[in-house]
Amino acid sequence: MSLLVTGTKQVGQTIVNPTLSVRFYSEFLIQNSVNDQGIIAVGPRPANVPISTYLNDPKLIAPDRQGKVGISVDKTVGSHWVLRSYERSSVGISTYNSRVAQSLSAKDNRTITLNDSTSEQNIQTHYWINEAVGRLRTGPIGHTLLGGFELDREINPNYAKARPAALGAVTLDLYNPNYAALPPRVLGMDLSNNADGAYGGFYLQDQI
Repeated sequence: MSLLVTGTKQVGQTIVNPTLSVRFYSEFLIQNSVNDQGIIAVGPRPANVPISTYLNDPKLIAPDRQGKVGISVDKTVGSHWVLRSYERSSVGISTYNSRVAQSLSAKDNRTITLNDSTSEQNIQTHYWINEAVGRLRTGPIGHTLLGGFELDREINPNYAKARPAALGAVTLDLYNPNYAALPPRVLGMDLSNNADGAYGGFYLQDQI
């Protein structure tokens, strides 16, 4: 089961004057879902259980939140050139929150060990692009020239947590899963990573 809400809003284009226009836009995503990786195999085939069997903790939700905003400015110069500048920023957080089936006991072929973990990815990006587009002719040949540069910044702090081995495994009965008997979640830091980068580049194109 999942809940998904999305939206895109173009606030509109403002014509400041005949040679200048400004455009704003926004976009958002709200999603709540559960992790369902299907039925575990017993031997070479899926286990003989109802297709509705859920081998996870139904109380756990995996939320996903994203939002984007941007602005672009177009300026006409003379009759042949357009200068364009636009900026786009986005932020988001996605959480993989699950107790999914990891292994099946070879002793009884019914006790499932769950991988009890969570990971969170945070996203923050900023893009600023400036370019010029012009049209000209050299004799019988027409040219569309494009040149510009781009500056980017990306910040992605991420972390993962897992159940400490000292607390023992979390298990479910494949043929009679009792979700109410699952122990409370106790997770410890397993991995932390903070990626932070800045980039830049330029480009030049002649379309003949």
